[in-house]
Amino acid sequence: MLEHPLDKHQRDLEEISAKLRALEEQFQMPSDVFYQKFHRGELGDDEEFFRWDALVEMRQRLNQRLSFLLANNLAGP
Repeated sequence: MLEHPLDKHQRDLEEISAKLRALEEQFQMPSDVFYQKFHRGELGDDEEFFRWDALVEMRQRLNQRLSFLLANNLAGP
């Protein structure tokens, strides 16, 4: 029963990761460095940065959900 949400979250994570890689290439900066600089106010308020920030946070939430689903799936009934 958990296979469908697990598969969906993994596909979503792959899609978000691809978008993050494109932004990292465009700005020549890893997402974790961007995220720290953005939240310290060092990068300004370009619309692209808000999109990048949202993608980083979405990836974090998806990773948390996947960890939860995997832990519960591995525990079994």
